[in-house]
This record gives sequence, C-alpha cells and structure tokens, in this order.
Amino acid sequence: MKFILTLSILITSLGFAEESEIINCISCKKECVDTMTVKDDESKPSKNITIWNRSICGNFHSYNQICKNDFYAYSSSDEKWILTLDNKDGFPIKLSLDIYNAPLAQKVTSLTVYMQEITNDEKIETLFFWFKTDYNYIQKVKKYCKDNNLEYKIDLNRKNEKSFIRIYKKTNS
Repeated sequence: MKFILTLSILITSLGFAEESEIINCISCKKECVDTMTVKDDESKPSKNITIWNRSICGNFHSYNQICKNDFYAYSSSDEKWILTLDNKDGFPIKLSLDIYNAPLAQKVTSLTVYMQEITNDEKIETLFFWFKTDYNYIQKVKKYCKDNNLEYKIDLNRKNEKSFIRIYKKTNS
C-alpha cells in the first residue's frame, strides 16, 4: 500500500497525471470536450485545420480540448487556443480587418489558410498560402503589410516559380 501511494505521488509530481479541469470555450463559453471524442466530416471543409489537416491522423496530442460548437481547440500545456480555417468568415471571434482584407495573389496554388492563436497575453492572426511567384503581387503585399503594421515572411522558390507567404499580426489580448 505504501508503494502504491508513493508511486501515485511520484507520477503526479512528474506531471504524468493531471486532475481534469473543466475548460470553457474562449468564444462561446460552452464546456469543451476531449479532442479525440470529436469527429470531423471529411466530405466537408475541416472544422479546424490544425486538428484535422486531412493527413493520416489528427493532431490530438497538442490540443487536448475542443469546443464542439465553435471548434476552437485548447492546449493545456501551452495555455493556448487555436482555430485554423480556409474560410475567413468562419471565425466566431472575428479576424482583424488587416488580416481579413489582406490581398491574395492572383494565382494561389494551395489552400488559403487563416489562423487565430490566443493566449492570456496575446492574439496572433495569420494568413498563409502558396502562390505562383508574381513580383508585382509581392511588392503590393509588402506595401499593404507596411501600411497596416503587419509582419510577413515570403519564401521564394525560383526553381518551380512558386512562393510561400505568411502574413501575421500580433496584438495584446
């Protein structure tokens, strides 16, 4: 009996066991559930691309709780909420207008993805996609980012004439 008690204390102190706490959604305030208990309909757009990106398995280990109403996922280890969609109008907590209105390239070659990451201290909103390299667009988006205090990262791949862009905004929560 003493061994079991000692083992239990050791497991708890090392962080292998946690008391389950009730997590309420950052948006609708409804109680969240274990992410692994929720299914995503693969015949429709993903309800949260971070969790269900259509790869071989879902990303359940990083985000252990999810709201069945708004699909914001919560990471208890990072104390962070995340929602990732390909529909900029699908966010219950609306995207900032700067990210919402960011110009897209004429020839986008991948999914256009919008993401919100929210902690107690900050909110990061991101737009990213691949596009056929267009230097006029690159100049236009650089000006847009500068005019709207947005950060960006552009990776040019001259070999296949495709580029990747990430536009993001950090604000205090």
